[in-house]
Amino acid sequence: SITNGHLQDIQNLQNKAMQ
Repeated sequence: SITNGHLQDIQNLQNKAMQ
């Protein structure tokens, strides 16, 4: 994302990939 939460966005995508 363009926001400061871009790292968390990546973690969220990784978590979804694990499920």
